[in-house]
Amino acid sequence: MPARYRLNPLQKLGIGVRSVNWRIVASLVLMALVPACSGSVSPPSPSPDAAKAAGDPASDAPPILQREVHSLARRNRGGASENPVANIKVELANHAQLMERVQQHRGKVVVVDVWSTSCVPCMQEFPHLVELARKWPEDVMCVSMNVDFIGLPNKAAETYVDKVVEFLTEQQADPSNLVNIVANEPDTDVLAKLDVESMPAILVVDRSGQTAAKLTINNAGSDGLTYAGDVFPLVEKLVSDSSNPASSAGK
Repeated sequence: MPARYRLNPLQKLGIGVRSVNWRIVASLVLMALVPACSGSVSPPSPSPDAAKAAGDPASDAPPILQREVHSLARRNRGGASENPVANIKVELANHAQLMERVQQHRGKVVVVDVWSTSCVPCMQEFPHLVELARKWPEDVMCVSMNVDFIGLPNKAAETYVDKVVEFLTEQQADPSNLVNIVANEPDTDVLAKLDVESMPAILVVDRSGQTAAKLTINNAGSDGLTYAGDVFPLVEKLVSDSSNPASSAGK
């Protein structure tokens, strides 16, 4: 058969070229190509049952702990850290429970940092609390006291935990001698009971359990309240002056 009379594949199937709906053909081709691009499409979030079946460690945990686990997982997926935070534990406590905590560590110098995520100077200085805890792991106990809770009846203290844990995770606030607390009584009550008027506020307690200093902007150095200028020198003095915890506790 002459070349000009050769049948194309569609003609061999008895389909005339003019009778083909090319829009349908184009649609079928696109549908065939979509799976090849599926790697760029995010899969849907699994249902709770699917998450449990897949072995999600947070699937059986209470809501607050689930949020904590997933917050840490998001951070770990973002990139490896030189010193990754394995776990951030947060306690809910009031002023009385805070002071009980302080007295439990008599024999050590205790530093209580009262802060809020709405206080920019507090957050700027917070990394130095972690630094201080790592510098004196045996002699100093550090307490992070977050006071984001302002007492609104429709917003309980528990609702602030996620935001606090996210910040603490970023700061790698996980030394064994650092306790993280979220106040479950209003911020104004905590500050009043600590007898401080504003934040940042840092309470330093000596080995005998006596208050060595209540540091605020009112009695800080010329650069404002800083760990470098106000807290580190005082803690270093208390640690070196009280090298014998037993004798100090007995004073």
